[in-house]
Amino acid sequence: MTATGSSPSFFAQPQQLLTPAAIAAPTNGTGVDITDYEGLILCVQNTGAVTAANLQAKMQTSPDNSVWTDAVNGAFPTITTANTTNSVVVDANVGKFIRWICTSSGTSIVVGVTLSGIKKIR
Repeated sequence: MTATGSSPSFFAQPQQLLTPAAIAAPTNGTGVDITDYEGLILCVQNTGAVTAANLQAKMQTSPDNSVWTDAVNGAFPTITTANTTNSVVVDANVGKFIRWICTSSGTSIVVGVTLSGIKKIR
């Protein structure tokens, strides 16, 4: 048991993949090294204001942070309305890096993405 408000050391703090920002064009997130994670990684996409736009986003994995493959079941639903939260789960064992990418059309949409997972015990 842990004290209220704390978590065991094997739970990783959420990592931000994309700082909340208004986007209006296709965006490729920066690759995040996930070699210290095991099992499943929860990827959460939060949107704020939507101005005449739609967002199609997905998670990708890579063995080397340069060649990317779409993650299995890693696509988020298409977003056309403000203030939504969606999540997908990605297997940490399929690549060394993970990133969020999107295609966006219209004026702008505010979006931020985080991931959470369990760190390997060494």
